[in-house]
Parts: sequence; C-alpha cells; structure tokens
Amino acid sequence: MYTIHIDGKLLYQTGAEDEAQIALNVKPSLDIESSGSLSFVLPPGNAQYDAIRKMKSIITMHQNDRLIFRGRVTETERDIFGQKDVYCEGDLSFLLDSLWEEQTVTGKVQDLFRNLIANHNAQVESDKQFMAGIITAVAADTPIEGSQRMETRRFWDTSSILDERLLGVYGGYLRTRTEGNVTYIDWLKDFEEDSGQAIRFSVNMLDLKDKLDAGDVFTCLIPLGHSEIGDDGTYEDPVNIASVNGGLNYLQDDEGVKKYGKIWRSKTWGNTKDPAQLKAKGLEYLKTGGEVRSLTLKAVDMHFINGDISMLTIGKKVQIESDPHGISLSMVLSKMEPDPDNPENSEFTFGVKPRTLSEAVIRTEKETDKLSGKSGRGGGGGGKSIQEEAQDILRWAKIVVDEANANINLNAGELNNLTGRMNTAEIDIDGANANISLNASAVDKLTGRVSSAEIEIDGLNSEIKLKANRIELNGYVTASQFSTLSADLAKITSGTVQASHLYTQNLTATNTVRLAGHTCEWKSATFLTSSTTIEVVATGGVVSNVNLHKKTATIDYLGT
Repeated sequence: MYTIHIDGKLLYQTGAEDEAQIALNVKPSLDIESSGSLSFVLPPGNAQYDAIRKMKSIITMHQNDRLIFRGRVTETERDIFGQKDVYCEGDLSFLLDSLWEEQTVTGKVQDLFRNLIANHNAQVESDKQFMAGIITAVAADTPIEGSQRMETRRFWDTSSILDERLLGVYGGYLRTRTEGNVTYIDWLKDFEEDSGQAIRFSVNMLDLKDKLDAGDVFTCLIPLGHSEIGDDGTYEDPVNIASVNGGLNYLQDDEGVKKYGKIWRSKTWGNTKDPAQLKAKGLEYLKTGGEVRSLTLKAVDMHFINGDISMLTIGKKVQIESDPHGISLSMVLSKMEPDPDNPENSEFTFGVKPRTLSEAVIRTEKETDKLSGKSGRGGGGGGKSIQEEAQDILRWAKIVVDEANANINLNAGELNNLTGRMNTAEIDIDGANANISLNASAVDKLTGRVSSAEIEIDGLNSEIKLKANRIELNGYVTASQFSTLSADLAKITSGTVQASHLYTQNLTATNTVRLAGHTCEWKSATFLTSSTTIEVVATGGVVSNVNLHKKTATIDYLGT
C-alpha cells in the first residue's frame, strides 16, 4: 500500500473509497542522479485540498512503512473542474535555500562537506535541516588541494557548491535517508548494498529494454594539470603525467582499444600540481569512457506478493535473470517510477554511468586578478576569465552512423551553466530491430526536475508509444479502445464509458441511466389534485419538471 502525507496528515492511500483520501494520477519518480519528484492531481473533495502551502508544506510518500519520497510542493495548477495538479521536488532541493559566502578553504575534504551542511542548517528551518551522515566518496584524510577560493561568485547556494566543488571534483552521489526524526545526507562513492530480491524472466519480469550506449566512448586520455600564469598573463605548459608514466603523456584502455579503436580525449584538472595525483585522477576518469549499459524493466515487486521478500529500493543492487536474453547480472537500481494504482506498470531502470569528474576551475585570487586585469576584488564579485565565459554555454550536435549494427543516432543539445538547464533532442534509428525512437528533454540541474516527451515506433510489434505530460491531438481522432487514468474531454461519443469517479458540471442523458445498479429513464406522470399545491418527494431519482394545473399535476422525473 502507498500513502502520501502532507505535514503529517493523510492525503492519499491506494484503494481508498473515501473521497477525502483520493488523489489521481499519482506519479513518483525516484532517481539517484537527482532529488526526485512526485506529482498528483487533487480533487476538490480531498480533505487536504486547502492545506497545500507552496515551498513550505512537507510531503512524504510511504510504500507500506518505508519512506520512499520526502520533499516539498513547488507548483500547483487548478483546472476548470477545480482539480489541482501538484508537483513536488525531493528534499535535496532544500540545499538551494541557503548560501555559502566566498572564502578560502583549507584542511580535509570531509570536514568541508560537514561545514557546508552545518552552514546550511544555520540558515533554514528545522524541517529542512540535515545531519551529515556516511561519507565514502573520499577518505577521511583526503586534503583539500591547495587553498581553494571560490572566486567567480560572491555567494553560492549550498546545492551548487556541493555539486561543482565537491561532487564535481571528487565524484560520488548525494543521498538522503530519514531515521526516526533525523534526516541524514550521505556522500557515497558507489552503491554496494544488495536489495535481497531478484527479477526473473517468466516470474516477475513483464517487459525488458536492454540499451548499450557508446555515444560518449573514449579509449585514450591526455590528463592535464595546473598551469602557471606568467607575468604577461599567458599560460605556461600545464603539468602532465609523462614523468610518472614511462615518458608517455597519455593513458590508454587496452580492452577499449581492441573493441572501439583509439578515440582520444583530454581532461584538465586545473588545481592538480603533482603528476602522480594527476595520473591517479586520469585513470579514474578513463573508467567513464566505456560503453554504458542500462536495463529498463517493467516488473512486479515481489514484496507485494510475499511480505518476507525485501522491497526493491533505489540505490541497491538487484539480481536480474533472463535466459532468453542471455542476461545474468547484478545491477544498481538507478531509477524507479512506481505505479501505485497499477503495480504491474511500475518501471525500473538499472545501471549507473560512472560519475564524471568535472573540471575544477579553481584558481588562486592572484591568478584571477591577472586574468581579469584587476588588482583587488571589491564590490559584489570578480570578473570571469575568457576560459570560464566559454564554459558557461556548451552546444553540440552529433551524428553517429553504426553501419555494422544498422543504427543511426542523431543527438543535439545545449548545456547552459548560467541558467542551470540542459536541453537535448535525440533520434535513434534501429534498422535491425525496426525501431525508431525520438526524445526531447529539459533538465533543471538545480532542482533535478526533468521535463520530457518521447515517441517510440516499434515496427516488429506494430506499436507506437507516446509519453509526455500533455499530448495535444488536433482533428478527428478514432480509437477502437481508449483507456486513461485521468482525462479532460470536451465531448465523448462512445457506446460505454466506465469510471471509478466521475466529476462533471453538467450531465445530459437522452436515453437510460443506471444509478446504484438500477436502470433509470425519463418518465412522466399526471395526477388529479384538488389543490394547486403539491409536495414532490424523489427517492432514488431526479425530478426535472413539475407542471401544475387547476385539477391536475404533470411530473417529469428520472426513475426506475
């Protein structure tokens, strides 16, 4: 059973018959790469209809007794029937509400993480605070490289400083977990815990998509480190690894070269001066250049059938077995979209792309002054270098033709670091499997919200799938079968309409209506009366018209 609470009060539970506890189109989306989201539609009869406070109300969702989502309401929209569309973002978004002031930092990386969380807690209410928890992304004695100064802004929101200056430099993932009344924030390198449940073909696996993505493959890497700036403001040659790598300034993935050939990339760690440390970072980064495999499944969580089996949990490893597909793998559950009302439609994605370490553009204040031509900081902040300005907006367009596998992939997009948004569009043509897929998405890096629209044309199974928050069809549409959980329709012409709940301002029936299992129809009756006053009582029906005359009364009514 799934339940949703708002500020501790019950808002929804699966299977509820009481209108006060009903929500429609409940869609949780849990993802290890973002804060996650939850959306639902609230009918006017829900007991918590007026309790929603944007950015303030705390929303929690439980699967039985286990908390699977915690966050806050960020958007509401009311339609013509009074129903509210509600969108919630996960609790990692709370880190957007606090600021970290620019300063020089030294010491241990783990201590910096704890200080950032403590600084956040000092600025926000208790329900948005975290306790620094498990840290496995870096060792306890890992020092901050040099004395880092966050020079491009006067203030950073805590989410950005964590993402760019800790996760971006040292890798890893952030995870929140609630125990009792305390919510912890962990900084993890990898996900190693086992879920204790398997997904098996012909048992609880209902659908399978196995995707191998080689679009970002590289097999040879030139790591580059710190580069001093001369008195004339130009860069000297950066640190390289030749002195600790047998005279070679590059690293190579031998297995990858056998499979894909030599595909070159370079990567700069601007704050690394030691060639040995630079090589270690390069070897770690080279791991991200391999082919990425992901499995997307529709499956039944066996916990709902046997309570002794552990639930499928985001961030835990699951054994996947499918003899017809030659699959026997243990993979991390990286994303899950449970369907509370139809568990068989729940979708699970397995496989985690190694976390890319972003370039650390951290320089000393002296170097920044040389680049910007300033002798002091002053005011609200400093200027950006040409190199930093170029990194604010990144655009790309790629066409990958794989003749051996009869595949063409087209991908284009824009990453805008000024707005924190990434937009992408992709077309994949798979001739071997008679499949065409189109995807357009927008990702807000600050909140983790993803807006997307997808079309898949499956020639083998004669299917077309459309997935979007809203689909607009203009013109005359004919459907032999139509099924929907929630619909806003101006006109329906159909032999039969079935609905568990029907909300409407006007209902017109020209023939018969069934109420409480009884067939009703419009009837008319005329009565003799000696009075011009008549009392009408309708039981199990609706009176539409009463005509009074001096000696007779005619009543039109809906009845059995």
